[in-house]
Amino acid sequence: MSATNCVKKALLLSVLLLSACQLPRVGQPPTESPTPVTAAPSEPSQQIDGTGELPSKPHQIFNPILPELQQKTKLNPLLPGYIPEDESAPIYAIVESVNPANYQIILGFTEDCTGGTACRLGTISAEATTSETAPLAGEPVSLANGITGYFIDADCSGANCSDSTLSWEQNGDRHTVGIKAGKQETLVKMANSAIASSGQ
Repeated sequence: MSATNCVKKALLLSVLLLSACQLPRVGQPPTESPTPVTAAPSEPSQQIDGTGELPSKPHQIFNPILPELQQKTKLNPLLPGYIPEDESAPIYAIVESVNPANYQIILGFTEDCTGGTACRLGTISAEATTSETAPLAGEPVSLANGITGYFIDADCSGANCSDSTLSWEQNGDRHTVGIKAGKQETLVKMANSAIASSGQ
């Protein structure tokens, strides 16, 4: 056999061997490159910042009602930056009443909530204290800046629950935050974020 024929046969065998290595095995599907998985971007929390600190300014739900409060009451509105929220149900702040000496705000699941159990998440209120103001009652709770708050747990009768409340006095005014059947921990966060929003 000539040298040329030997070279041709060697080349042919090499091509056949390479082709066989690239073919899939019988009964085994061809290997596909894995499709990269892209994670959905996470949304930053509006409640607690990256350091775990409570926000130091009122929550954005109060923006529409803040001008009315500032115009109609002599109190310094203390509005929490922390509100317990459910992403599937937006929360609205509704002014129930306001005058120079007090204000009442409803936290509702609808823009027209008037405080009914079905649409109410909770309440926020404040009043100027006088010599006739009754002393605070409830379980003492330590709040920010050395302030003592007083917690009153909700009363649940049947399917309906009242608001758990946390009240404290600051600069001559009494402030109260309430959440329907709320936990003490939740109300402490609300109260501390309201105190932080006052800058005091």
